[in-house]
Amino acid sequence: MRSSGLTRLLLVAMTATLLLGGLWLAPPEPVSAATITVNSTADVNSNDGQCTLREAIRSMNDAADALGCVNTGAAYGVDDLIHVPAGVYTLTRAETDPGLRDLDVRANVVISGAGAATTIVQANAVTPTDPSATFSRVFEVSDGSNYTDPLVVIRDMTVRHGKLTGYCDCSEGPEDRDGAGVRNNESLALLNVIVASNWITSTDEDAQGGGIWNNGVMTVTDSIVEHNEAGRGGPVSLMSTTSR
Repeated sequence: MRSSGLTRLLLVAMTATLLLGGLWLAPPEPVSAATITVNSTADVNSNDGQCTLREAIRSMNDAADALGCVNTGAAYGVDDLIHVPAGVYTLTRAETDPGLRDLDVRANVVISGAGAATTIVQANAVTPTDPSATFSRVFEVSDGSNYTDPLVVIRDMTVRHGKLTGYCDCSEGPEDRDGAGVRNNESLALLNVIVASNWITSTDEDAQGGGIWNNGVMTVTDSIVEHNEAGRGGPVSLMSTTSR
């Protein structure tokens, strides 16, 4: 049966269990850490003196300033911080693979917007049901093959308009199938985040988590997940045991 998130789902401190047996709680915004402020809503990797969200995430992943981004805080390490000012940040990378168009977070970092109503990160400028919408999720939290087990906080923003087919060559994992808004394999906290209008086009029950797909540790606080669709788990698909 196709699942739909048309009813507003308010999630307060919803948690998935930590593999080691305890709960991971999101830290407060760090006061002494590497700090990068995004100053462009474009989606590019270019040495043009501007710092895009993609370049800021790349800087944190690599623990080094990338292209136009400059760390104005302490040394790179734990609890680093990306400030994302008010604006609409649309993913526009010309990649045919939706797994390459999204924002891949592999470092311990807080990605902090100016508010869910004013900082919007979206995979498409149009809703995912529009025929012109391209296939891409918005955020993926995964250490790749680095085995770093990152702790990530996404706060004070809207994540929307992700679109996936729900099909993949799963010999290398279902990265392009699940979680059109957010896909988490590590430790993730969403604080004051709206995850809305994300769509997995397949009606197959293996296509999971139109809004959020979680196979790690996740806390969701003061957040709204709405208008997300998928074959199974329209708003949220939780692959771990959950508690409230």
